[in-house]
Amino acid sequence: MEIKIVKTIDEFNEIRQGWNELSSDSVFQAPFYSWYWYYKWWTYLSSDNELYVICVTDNNLLLAIAPLMKVRMSLKGLPAIQISFIDNGISPRNHIIYRNNNRSENAVKLILKFLIDNKSEWDLIFLRSVESSASYLKLLKGNSRINLIIEKGLRSPFIEIQKDFEIYLSEVFNATQRRARKRGLKKVSREGEYKVEFYKKPDEIGTALNYVFQVSRKSWKGNIKTDMAASLKSKSFYEEITAYFAILGQVHLWILFLNNNAIAADYFLYEGNKIYFLINDFDQDYTRLSPGQALLYHVLEYYHSEKIKEFDFGGDDLDYKKKWATGFRQHCNIQIFSKRPYSNFLYLCKTKVLPILRYNSLKIKNRIIKSKKHDEVYEEK
Repeated sequence: MEIKIVKTIDEFNEIRQGWNELSSDSVFQAPFYSWYWYYKWWTYLSSDNELYVICVTDNNLLLAIAPLMKVRMSLKGLPAIQISFIDNGISPRNHIIYRNNNRSENAVKLILKFLIDNKSEWDLIFLRSVESSASYLKLLKGNSRINLIIEKGLRSPFIEIQKDFEIYLSEVFNATQRRARKRGLKKVSREGEYKVEFYKKPDEIGTALNYVFQVSRKSWKGNIKTDMAASLKSKSFYEEITAYFAILGQVHLWILFLNNNAIAADYFLYEGNKIYFLINDFDQDYTRLSPGQALLYHVLEYYHSEKIKEFDFGGDDLDYKKKWATGFRQHCNIQIFSKRPYSNFLYLCKTKVLPILRYNSLKIKNRIIKSKKHDEVYEEK
């Protein structure tokens, strides 16, 4: 087996075919694991980061890929070189990607060994949103050459779709809650002409995406400039991945209109018999109508009728997701520090110094609060 590090965009282009062949022979077939997804992410969202994609081949057959990048960052004010997945929170989860064969485990071991052997390249490795069931976690635990922190990450809800929608509702919600869902639909319809549109054909996706952008801009995300079209780069990323995956039949867009105004929008990626919930936004001016919940009701009713196997909410277990979920997928965040002096220092700061500072800061805040309360009581007297 051989290791290759992809550090330039030209080298990244060269592995496109091998990456696609690997994906088709693996469980990592969701659009956000594809070569194209990472390529477009890098094109528009990479900032000043450096490519650091690790590939393992055997007789020119690509066995495993670690889609990584090198980031110059600050850990609580301390400068550090961090290796992390190519991601900024858009992807539902991250993974080292590998084939379905008996050589893959050794290929993943080789990737981890390479990273640890080349500890002079980094101060910290941060692997965000890895499924807690990932087999390679066992390879890191107990490794005497590193300091390891594994923390609980996102707890992503999902719906395992096996039954009729009405049966599903009766199992997830009690009678009172089911009536509340129906009242929610009526609440929107009483405000005027109300309709839900579903878009998946390539020739209609572009128009639908503009509605999604419009809703995202009017959501709470627009206030803090994190909506889908907040920057030209972000907008271009979504436009290009949407156009590409729409041709493959992997984009589903849902819009709720009220009096011909788009007030809620959902963006899904589709693969095989799974639906991945990527974006859900609604116009803040209509918060009192709960348009997001109304739209989700229609969406779930449709996917139950289509016999989709799994509806993956992604992200964290927010209340509105938990209400509908039948299960949860636990993720973890992995931090790896080497035994080199500076990396070891960062580890000690993370595990020893910062907890003490947080504890003392909390004690000081509590003393100030008690002191203010004492002064208020004294002044009243």
